[in-house]
Amino acid sequence: MKAIASSIGKYFLYLIVCSGFLLVPLEFVSRLIRPINHGVRRSDLDGNIIRIGSNDPNTKFWQVSNEYKVITTIDKYGQRIVPSSDKNSKYKLIFLGDSFAYGQGLNDKNTIPNLTCAQLKNIDCINLGFPGSGSIQQKQKLIAYLNSIESRGGKVIHLILASTTQNYSGNDITDTINTLRKRNSSKNLDNASLKESKNNYFIETGRQLTNQSNLLRLLRFYIGDHIKILAFLFPQDKISTEVLMLYGETIERIGKESEKRGYEYIPILLSPLSEVSHKRVERSRDDIQAYISYNLLAPKYPKKQRDINSIYFRLDGHFNNKGSKMAADYILEMIDR
Repeated sequence: MKAIASSIGKYFLYLIVCSGFLLVPLEFVSRLIRPINHGVRRSDLDGNIIRIGSNDPNTKFWQVSNEYKVITTIDKYGQRIVPSSDKNSKYKLIFLGDSFAYGQGLNDKNTIPNLTCAQLKNIDCINLGFPGSGSIQQKQKLIAYLNSIESRGGKVIHLILASTTQNYSGNDITDTINTLRKRNSSKNLDNASLKESKNNYFIETGRQLTNQSNLLRLLRFYIGDHIKILAFLFPQDKISTEVLMLYGETIERIGKESEKRGYEYIPILLSPLSEVSHKRVERSRDDIQAYISYNLLAPKYPKKQRDINSIYFRLDGHFNNKGSKMAADYILEMIDR
């Protein structure tokens, strides 16, 4: 028995050594032939890499990745500009959200707020999108903005990236509960459990390896959509009632703050490629809807997989121009009712 175990151990050791000899040259060659940078960089208009925040006031810069290079303009208030907005209008359309609302990977004219506003007349459109933020930070940003203006009435379009079926980076439910935990602002937090999916460990390990390996980034660049679909093949354990209650309370507060200032609150659920591919959007919508009084809307996504893939950046994961237009068209359809 010991001899068999020893043989198996030697076999695996031999396999690891051989794999290392094979992968190291491949990694080196991939960096020479097709280097893929990790994440998004910002550069000034001359192309020099700069270290500034995504919403730093009075800035204009390029968002740069291997999938896009787009101009981004931030006004004196730290808000991304909406070129088609009518600043003389008394009626406002306020877009609230994270990097999807902000328009990561999109130029100023192709963000969801601008594509929506371009089809409307006499409306002042405001982009309060803030990359990396959750609903708690977004509520604070909304209140600060509403306190800085005279209430004129309009709508708050809250673009929410959230899921009850998979725990991906940027999931608003996870971000909100984690923020509440840090602030220790709810007595219910002790009972609120965020169960991790069984494959989350492997997904997080994959992310860390991708940060270090150009070969893996190259793989993600060309077949990233397929990898994301496989990574979330199995849904996570159902999110607890306590978590959904706390998240629902946060959304309700944003709605009440909007209505208090004379704005209609319209929450819209956005979903990543993997969730759309596995047909789980409706489940997440229904789960969240059970804990909020506002009608939670969700865009109608394509049905065919190749059409779903076509609305997202493969590596980045955000909506591309086509996905942004799909969301804007849906918003126009909803507000015209």
